[in-house]
Amino acid sequence: MKTANYLIFAFGLIWCVACQPDRSVEDRVRRLEADIKSLETQLFVVERLNKGRDYVSVDPYSKGYQLLNSEHGAYLVIMEGVEESLDSRKLKIGIVNLMSVPFDEFSLKVEYGRSEPPLPRPEELAVATNKLDLFYQWQNETENWRKKLQMRQESFTKPLRPGFITRVDLVLPRTSSENFQYLGLSVNATGPRTPVTE
Repeated sequence: MKTANYLIFAFGLIWCVACQPDRSVEDRVRRLEADIKSLETQLFVVERLNKGRDYVSVDPYSKGYQLLNSEHGAYLVIMEGVEESLDSRKLKIGIVNLMSVPFDEFSLKVEYGRSEPPLPRPEELAVATNKLDLFYQWQNETENWRKKLQMRQESFTKPLRPGFITRVDLVLPRTSSENFQYLGLSVNATGPRTPVTE
């Protein structure tokens, strides 16, 4: 009889332990779900930032350069300076053709306007209950901001030779300083390709 009681007690104990959820497994599942949510948020941001990037954003008032990889080729876009007058801006831009193919002409498209809406700050993300809502809000603000940008496109008959800087000036008429806080540039090499001659 004692043996039967021990067996019943042992089976009952095993059954109770088996029925109790393993807290460490539940905790790990919760952490993995949180990690997945965080990775989804990061992927969302990266996808939105890289969506349709056939242009580079440059600070119009600092001399510097940006690498532009677009469907039209790879270029180094150099902001060499801005000359200001009362109601216009003259951009001094250098473009380096990083491909081995020369082009006889190209067009330069410039978008400009007020500052781009900033991404949500880390402290905002830390207290947000739904981080994706912050990014959707940022995306909507960015789309509205983009609709208000001014655009200018100009073609140049200067050649884009591989490895050389091609310097151009582009005038933006009727441009106030408050509407010249952001500058986006894209390059489209056009025209017949000519062989390099020494």
